[in-house]
Amino acid sequence: MIFSLTYISKSRLAEDRAQSTVDQIVQKSRENNRLHGLTGALIFTGLDFAQTLEGERCHIETLMSRISEDDRHENVRIVHQADQWSRHFASWSMAYRGMTTFVQRHVDAVRPVSANAASDEVAVSELRNLLSAFAADSSGQP
Repeated sequence: MIFSLTYISKSRLAEDRAQSTVDQIVQKSRENNRLHGLTGALIFTGLDFAQTLEGERCHIETLMSRISEDDRHENVRIVHQADQWSRHFASWSMAYRGMTTFVQRHVDAVRPVSANAASDEVAVSELRNLLSAFAADSSGQP
């Protein structure tokens, strides 16, 4: 079984340096993910991050701990986690297509009204499907 986790977070990146910073994050993530057998996909809207990670639970939990403490993120929220039989992003250490603002409404739909409320399962499923679609259509280095 492969562990899969999807989270969203608010970006704290300065607007004028956001894209170059995310490009650096993606490059470093691809290297680190290969070392730890992780796969996944990232969407950056300019305001938010949405990411799915797949691999061994211990590696993902360690990574999520670092992401939660990273000052480039705030309001990190896990919206889905489950064991699955196979990887959805098997050929990608980190799929990323560049900043995309049209996905913002999907990220907003996943963010619940209050901190204790659950995310809408349909909205989470749609966001995860978008991550998969972006990875399938991505060009660049897996």
